[in-house]
Parts: sequence; structure tokens; C-alpha cells
Amino acid sequence: MNVAKIRRFRVLPSSIALALLIVLFYYKFFYVSEVGGIKVYNQFEKLDTQQVEQFVDDDKEQQKFDKEVSNLFSSVRSKVPRHLYDFSNIEKYTDINIDEDKVDRLKGLYHFNPMLTFGQIFKYLNDQSEKGKQLNYLPFFHWNDYVDLSVLNKNLIRNDVDSKYLRSCDQFDQTARAPVLTTDGDDNHFKHHQYCFDHDQIDTLKVIPENVKNHIKSNSKLPFHIVTYFGRQTKRLSVLLNRAYLAEFMPLPYTLTMLLPQDKMHQLNIKQDFEKSNKKLVDSDIFTRQINLPHQMSKFLVDKKDSLPRHYVDQDNDHFHELLVHDFKESNITNVDFNIEDEAIPFTSRRFFESISSKVNQDVPYFRNPEFISSEQFKDVTHNYDWRFFSEIRFHEVDKLRDTSLHGLVKAWLKLTKRAGINTWMDQVSLLSWYWSGAEFPWKLTNRFGIPLQDLFRLAENYNQSLIVDFGDSVEELRYGRYFLDISNSILDRSRPRFAKYEARLIDVDTGLFIEIFGYSSIPGNEISLRNRNNDVISYHDLNPLRLTLFHGEIAYVPFNFNKVLRLMYGQQALSDSDYKSYHYIKKVRSWVSEPLLRKMIADYFKDDQKTTAALDQFKLHHQFPFEAGALEHHNDLLITYILNRKLLDLHNQQLLNPDDPRLFFELQSSEDSSRISRLKKSLTRYLQPDQFILKAQVERYSLNERLQRMGTL
Repeated sequence: MNVAKIRRFRVLPSSIALALLIVLFYYKFFYVSEVGGIKVYNQFEKLDTQQVEQFVDDDKEQQKFDKEVSNLFSSVRSKVPRHLYDFSNIEKYTDINIDEDKVDRLKGLYHFNPMLTFGQIFKYLNDQSEKGKQLNYLPFFHWNDYVDLSVLNKNLIRNDVDSKYLRSCDQFDQTARAPVLTTDGDDNHFKHHQYCFDHDQIDTLKVIPENVKNHIKSNSKLPFHIVTYFGRQTKRLSVLLNRAYLAEFMPLPYTLTMLLPQDKMHQLNIKQDFEKSNKKLVDSDIFTRQINLPHQMSKFLVDKKDSLPRHYVDQDNDHFHELLVHDFKESNITNVDFNIEDEAIPFTSRRFFESISSKVNQDVPYFRNPEFISSEQFKDVTHNYDWRFFSEIRFHEVDKLRDTSLHGLVKAWLKLTKRAGINTWMDQVSLLSWYWSGAEFPWKLTNRFGIPLQDLFRLAENYNQSLIVDFGDSVEELRYGRYFLDISNSILDRSRPRFAKYEARLIDVDTGLFIEIFGYSSIPGNEISLRNRNNDVISYHDLNPLRLTLFHGEIAYVPFNFNKVLRLMYGQQALSDSDYKSYHYIKKVRSWVSEPLLRKMIADYFKDDQKTTAALDQFKLHHQFPFEAGALEHHNDLLITYILNRKLLDLHNQQLLNPDDPRLFFELQSSEDSSRISRLKKSLTRYLQPDQFILKAQVERYSLNERLQRMGTL
């Protein structure tokens, strides 16, 4: 007999015992799920200690640094604008009292104030409720009440012959300049008659319905009218033309979806009668000069206390969130048999099925971005903006408006999907940026989220073409972020498209920045391999169950095996290399900082060129923070960002070390029936950036009556 075989046989029982011990030891890193009735054990690829240590400094050193930062902030706090770190309501903005002689100016020109808009809407809803009417629709909507269109004001007087004002469509025609200025071979230089017509030509146009013509003739004071995408323009003209489009020809949203304080949500349908519904609030019979938004919203929330459900996050349902294989299966939903004009069916559902049943032109992109004549200068960033809402290029370096826009977008998306019961997770580069610091990379202007195909269908059916308004978490700290959800009509086509590889955008209507939303479906014949239209593939076992985390101070989810997913997607180097182009990851502040900014911080600290150069060289060699907290003294944005984020950064690092520990997120709390249930810690979710409108208002020292006074009259 072969002696080697005997020896292998004799050690077999002990090998089995050892294997069982290993399985028991690592059981906490497995998750049991079911696929087709078969239990599957998902193994979590745990991060090793060295991998985690790259994110954090020595505990004692970090504690010392944090104490120094706290002392620094205390010493400079009086010099830092309060609105950058305290997001409480500012009474001079929320308590509105418009001078009577200013109302006509508000009617004749374009001006946007969110406290005025939403104060009117909540008062209208409260008044209807007092009359015993529970309305689920808004009878009117005009984009002026939700987007700043004031750039159009100087073009409203058609008889003004001043040449600096643009009066006719031929002034926007860029085709004559195309051969000289275009280097990339595109054909997006359009003749002006393809997107614009002058006001005195309106009766000659056959493509515009009579009811639209009548509405424009009766209500518009613009000398020109933009009816569709206009192609390459200068940056200045791009903003002017997209505002003109919004003012007159941008379709009305299907719904207004309000993300309210107290974890609640309320959705209003918008009447789609173009002639009767397309009306500014100031021109309606509900307008009032005096309004207080916090008061009206508090009254609304009290009235709806029992009818609006509160959306809780608890340990049993949310710490690990199970996805079903069925969620990713393709289905032929176009076979649904009903009358698309049946008013008993919700309007959004009818429009959804009408949209996906129509023929899709694959030669024309559904999503468009602004394109500029001097394209070379901005070619790397224009694809991050939606053409309809673009307002200004926001650069990658420290830019407070950029930060507030991206922060608000992420918060709104995560709150909407949670309250609507839609599954979503951080995907691709957003997952990688979360892994490093719990926020997006400073050089990125977009975030990406994944969503199961069936959830994408539900999102489209109920929320497509909806204007989403995030009012924040507290009536005492109201916010006014507005976001337009736009879902492509080609979501049934799972092949790689010619243009955008994602199916949906959530767009910040203030800036045009947006989130990319990728639908994932199972590969036919292989239900555990999931793929999006960009042909990115992820294993169902690595994705499921979703793992709860925080992103921008909001509940979010990442793939169960996020470490493995990232390694397969980007390679091990992306998980360990703390230098990217001109950016460096700094442990002490636990974020990425550009080299020019880092050099300026060091120079401000040392005030000596030789010491600055030596410190920067030392940092590049050893990645040790070459100065103490005092270097943040002259960089308020970085200082405040770190102050507001550091507890969440600590939590993020703890999660990487102990990814399965529910105590990081949950604590026992009393429920409505007085029982004790493990729910999300109340202190975890928060806003980390000021509201965008309030930020600009404070910088510009905004006053509604003073602004109306300066606007003049027609």
C-alpha cells in the first residue's frame, strides 16, 4: 500500500476538524442569503489592519490634532460667518413682507425666492384643509417659482434698441464660426431657426399648437423664444437660452415631491393644462404679500401628523438590507393591458407606460449637456451638467457652491429612495470615494448610484419628471434644495447605448450638476451576474445584502463585499495609493487635498519658502502631515468642513475596522407602542453644508424688497 496515501487518510479527520473551526471562527464574516430557494453563504473579504491604517493616523496623535483644531475653531469662531456652520433659520429671510408697491415688479419680471414660493404653497394647502378639502394636486406651476430666471429681465423690454441686449434669434447663430472653432468633428452647431423664433414670427409657425401660441402671445414679454436644445454657444448665452427655454417651453413636471422634516414625504400632482396651469404664483389668486414659511409648514405637519407615515431606520430591517434576485430580472412590462388615458390610473403611471411604449430614436441622445464654443477649455467638465439647468462652471478646487450642490444632491437622492422604498447603493467611483473618506473625491463633479431594474421601473412610474424639494430635517433648520428627476424612455433596452450609459439623472436645478443612476439587471441565463448598460458587472453574492453606512451624513448602502468589488473594479492600487494626479490623501484631516492648496497651507503656516519646500518634499516622501492644526487658520472652508465631518469620519473608520458591528449605528429607543426597538442613533444623520440659496443670499446681503426695488419696472 502507498504510505503517502495512508498518511493523507490518517490526517483527514483532523483536517476536517480544523476546517470546521475556521468556518466557525469566520462565521461573522459570512452572510446567508437565498437564491432560487438555495442558501448561499457570502464571505466578506475583510480589510486587513494595514489597509485600514492608511486612512487614519496614530490614535494619540489624532486626538492631539483634533483638540488643537477645536481650540483653533474656538479662537477664530467669531471671525467665521455663522451661516457656514450654524444652519438655523434666519428670520429676515423666512418672515416675508413684500411692500405693496413692489408687487407689480414681481409680476412683470422674473425673481425667485424659495421661502416666498413654498410659503404660498403650504398656506394654500392649509387653507384648503380648513375648508375640508384634501388636495393632492397643484393647480398651477411656473419654473420662475423654482429656478432663478432673473438673467432674462434685461431682455424683457422688446422696444429697447440698446445693442448690448439680445433681441433676435439670429444673434444666437454660431454656425458661421463653426469651421474655425470646432476641432472635435461634432455637428452640434445649429442654425438658429432649429431652436429659436422671434416673437413677431409666432403666427407663422405651424409646428406650435394654437393653445401654446395663444398663451405665449398673451403672457410672454420676451423678444425671442427657445423651443428646444440649442447646441454650442458661449457660456453666457447658454445660460440665457436655457432660462428662456425654462420660462416658456420646458414641460411642466408631473409632480412636486416634498421631502419634509420628521422623516416624512408628501407628493402633489401638477395639472398639465399648459394654458391654465403655466402661471406664476404672483399672478394667481392665492398670492399674499405676507408669509412665514416655518409657520405654514409647522401647521401643515401638525394637520398631516397621522396621514403622512414616518420612515424609520431600524436594525432588523436596515443594518443588512436583503435584495431579491427577482429585483434584477428583466420583464416585458409593455404587455400591461390598460387604457393609457384612463384617468382612474395615476397620471405618472400613464405617462410612464406611454413613454416606454413609444419608439426610441437611438440616434438622438436623451440627455444633453451644455456645449461651448471654446470647448477645449471646459471639455473635461461640461459633461457633468444638464443643459437645461446649467448656470455656471464649478471648478474642482475649493468651491463652496459646488460643495453645497453635491451635498444636497446626495442627501435628496438618499432620502427620496429611502422614503419611497427604492433600493439603491453607491456605485463605481462613488463607492471608491466613500471607501477613502466617506465623501466624493474633490476632483469629481458627479456621484453614481446603482439601482435594481425593477426598482428603476417603480421609480420611473411614480417619480419620473418630478421636482423633488428637500426641506431638511427640522422646521428650525429649513432648506430649499430643488432637484429634477429625469429618467430615460429607453430603460427597457438593456444593450450598451450609443450615448449616456446610465438611465436617469437627478439634477440640481440651481447648478445643473447631477447624479448618474445606473440600472442593474441579471444577465440572461446567469441570474447571479448583474450588469448595467455600461457593461459593468457585479456578482449578486458580492452585492447582497446591502450594507448600511453613512454618506454625506445620510443613511446609504454599499455592496456587502465592497472591498472585493472595488478591488475587481479598480485594482488593489486604487485602494492603497494615496496620491492621484495633483491630489494627496492627508491622514490627519482624512481627506484629499490638491497640491497647490497643500502648498499654500504650508506656506501660510511656515511663512518661509525654504521651510515650505522642505515640508512639501517631506510629505511626498513619508505622507506625514508636515504641520499642526494652525495651518487651517487661514482656510475656513477646510477648517469648518473638518469640524462638521470629523465624528462621521471617525465612524467611517470604525466601520472599516468592524464592518458588522450594529452598535456603530443603532441604539434602543422607545417606539410608538412604548416598546423598545433598536433604531438609528438620532445624532448620526445631519447636514454638513449650508443651504445653497442661503449661502448666496448671505454673500450678496440679499433683501427681497431691496432686490425688487433695484429690478425696476417694465
